[in-house]
Amino acid sequence: MARKHLVTHPSTAMMIRDTKAAEVAVLEHHERLDGSGYPRGLASADITPMGPILLLAEAFAYWDQLKVTLSPGTAKALADSAFAFADSCLLALQKALIDASPHTTPAPG
Repeated sequence: MARKHLVTHPSTAMMIRDTKAAEVAVLEHHERLDGSGYPRGLASADITPMGPILLLAEAFAYWDQLKVTLSPGTAKALADSAFAFADSCLLALQKALIDASPHTTPAPG
């Protein structure tokens, strides 16, 4: 069931200016650098840069919604996991989550 959205995303991507690049990114955002992803089982050399970036953006939005702070240990676990995010992507995500944390509203005045 979770994989069904691949069918609907390309139609949404058609509304974006560079539709071909958007369609490829959407198609590849569940691929993994180690080749264990889907739908085509592509490995690192065959995945365009935008697929993993879109996956990382999706992960960031999810973690940000849950107010998760990505610790160095968690970043290492993700780097070693099936997600196989590139180290540079994880560093960017970690920095973004640290910069965005804690989720507080500034005091008035």
